[in-house]
Amino acid sequence: MKSGTIEEGNRTFLCFEREQQLIFKGYYDLRARDNEWAMYSRLGPHKWLPVIYGKGEMGGDGGIFFKNEGESLTLEEWQSEDVMAFAYHRLRDLHSWNIHHHDVSPQNIVRRRDGSLVLIDFEMAVDSSDCDLGEQCPDLEMMDWIKERVPVSASELESRGVGVGEGISRALGWGIGLVGVLLPYLFYSFSAAIMPTFLF
Repeated sequence: MKSGTIEEGNRTFLCFEREQQLIFKGYYDLRARDNEWAMYSRLGPHKWLPVIYGKGEMGGDGGIFFKNEGESLTLEEWQSEDVMAFAYHRLRDLHSWNIHHHDVSPQNIVRRRDGSLVLIDFEMAVDSSDCDLGEQCPDLEMMDWIKERVPVSASELESRGVGVGEGISRALGWGIGLVGVLLPYLFYSFSAAIMPTFLF
């Protein structure tokens, strides 16, 4: 995508800067930002999660700065066994840590250039104690849907899923913050310099 491209959704909007591989994810409701930030902070670093630079503001809008990890999956890619194994295993991981994602879809799985997969978009995630949907939990329904389509046992899915999302170690990691002079010219529609409120 070109620098300054904006994609808008019902809850969030995204601004891209291709050369610097940055995404600013803005939120119409800052409670969603705070929830997503809390979930990523709780999970800590994993190779199957996006690199996060910090919280900040751009043009008066609050959001989170991410590394641009790649493109969302196509429907065709979503139907591959490796991708379904990845989604299944990641949901099992999250549930073992008492987190429900509630929005796993092709749009929310990104493929890096090295082929590894990344799970994104945690603004709808909840603690397991706050999920009162029972068997209608979207995560459980997704795992059942995958098991109906991939002709292997759950244990085989897990063993296959372990390596699917493992790519090259994230060079920037969680321990490096956003550079204070973070290119205020990145996005054409915002004139204010980027000043993150929190850095790792």
